[in-house]
Amino acid sequence: MGEVGKEPDADPREEEIQQLQDELRRLEGPSEEDIHAAKMGATRAISAAGEASKLSEEARFPRLQKIIAGKELQFFTRAEVAKHKGPPGGPPGTEPYIILHNRVYDLTPLLQSHPGGDDVLLSRAGTDATKDFELFE
Repeated sequence: MGEVGKEPDADPREEEIQQLQDELRRLEGPSEEDIHAAKMGATRAISAAGEASKLSEEARFPRLQKIIAGKELQFFTRAEVAKHKGPPGGPPGTEPYIILHNRVYDLTPLLQSHPGGDDVLLSRAGTDATKDFELFE
């Protein structure tokens, strides 16, 4: 194998010029090419999300299956769910519930183990949090 030669010393003026050019690019903002590339990337991400939405709910969100496994589903109106904003251990009938994909879930089993913390769940208790859920799942 051949030996690697010594790297030539960098000219401090060239480094300064490069730094100034980088600073100028940051100040000018993105180029038309950068904007186009970002738009194309966003378009691909949206189309990929559309592909994912064609999957069944169970396939898209396997953790939901664990929550509802073996439970008989009860019917709730949105007004009934809205009453379920209470803190865990609060008065009966106020347990924190949430609506995801038109299904109602009791948040109590998820508290103390949610990666975002209890505050994230409890802030959406009593509401339809489908859009928020899809952003992070």
